[in-house]
Amino acid sequence: MSSEPASGRSLRAVRTTAILASGALLVAALADVDQNSASIFGVEGPTCPLGSTFGEESCPGCGLTRSVSFAVQGEVAESFAMHPSGVAIAFLLVGTAAVSAHAWATGRLREGHRRFGASLRLTFLVALTLGSIWRLVRD
Repeated sequence: MSSEPASGRSLRAVRTTAILASGALLVAALADVDQNSASIFGVEGPTCPLGSTFGEESCPGCGLTRSVSFAVQGEVAESFAMHPSGVAIAFLLVGTAAVSAHAWATGRLREGHRRFGASLRLTFLVALTLGSIWRLVRD
């Protein structure tokens, strides 16, 4: 597998990705989540304007933050009930954090790192699309 030393710009991007993905997982783990809201340290998260106006099913991402938090906290049934894509997105965050941290720690971008990044974007879109379709047909 080929690898090359990461340039300063790409290493900063990898570092930023590792920090953001790890931070998102930490916030999800610490969040106080229920079926109606999510808060962290007493600060309630924002309400989706589209979902609150037209109903959660009209917004493909409504409930996704709460669903990911439930998944990270090990509440898989609640996660799936909130949004079917939440468990998949939580796994994608873990993978992103791990792969980015590895590239950052080694200072090298391997071909596998690049392929993972490309497949991550596609997997996220597929998971979100399938989860949204599931939400529409389950009711």
